[in-house]
Amino acid sequence: MFTPTAFSFGGTFVGTTEYNDAFQRANFWRVSKKEREEYHVLLKPTAFLQPIEMDPPDFYGLALTDGTVLETILGTTTPFCAPLGIVDINWFDTMLTSTVIPELRERGIINPGTFQYSSSTTCSGRRQ
Repeated sequence: MFTPTAFSFGGTFVGTTEYNDAFQRANFWRVSKKEREEYHVLLKPTAFLQPIEMDPPDFYGLALTDGTVLETILGTTTPFCAPLGIVDINWFDTMLTSTVIPELRERGIINPGTFQYSSSTTCSGRRQ
């Protein structure tokens, strides 16, 4: 993922770079024209941290492990990539604002100078 490699998408050579950068360059290839050589979205490898686990109560979350389960409900014949977790946005918003963001601040991952956040406004923009 981080090793520069020669990439072509749809027969168009977009450069020798990281996969994610090549993919984004291909997305904007037709509109970037003269900026093509300067346009990059390079990732910087980072250390992995201990996860912050979220365990929504059954009332607020649903785990789907069968990629075809929605065929009957929605009448679709296209399976989704399972497993899929669905969680109530309001529960998730509360979890982010009361647990995840404070935990990331405590770990020194984010700070008010790099991550603007007000405890009086939820992540979805609602006032508390």
